[in-house]
Amino acid sequence: MIRLVAYIAGGMVAVLLIGTVFGDRLATYDDETAVLLFGAALGALTFLVKPLVSLISLPVTCLTFGLFALVINAAFFALAGRITPGVEVTWLGAFVGGITASMITGIVFSIIDDETVKE
Repeated sequence: MIRLVAYIAGGMVAVLLIGTVFGDRLATYDDETAVLLFGAALGALTFLVKPLVSLISLPVTCLTFGLFALVINAAFFALAGRITPGVEVTWLGAFVGGITASMITGIVFSIIDDETVKE
C-alpha cells in the first residue's frame, strides 16, 4: 500500500513538473482533478500491471542493459495520459515524464519506507 501511494505521488508531481517547466510542449493538463486522476491511473498501472510487463520483457531488458525499462516507463506514462481526461502527453513528454516519475517515486518511497522501518 505504501508503494501505491508513492506511485500516485510520483505520477502527480511528474505531470505537474513537466507541464509547468516545459509548458505546453510536453504535457498539458486542465485542472487539479485531471492531475489527481492521472496520478491515480499511473499509480494503479504501475502497481498492478508493470511487474508482469517487466517480468515478460526481462530478456529484452537484459539485452539492452536495462534501457528497455525506460521504454516501459514511457509507455505507462503515455497510457495513463491517454486514459485520463484532461491530460495530454506527447511522446517526448512520456519519455521525460516516465524518467521523472520513476525518480520521484524512488525518492518518496525511500522517505516513506525509512519512516516505517524506524517505528
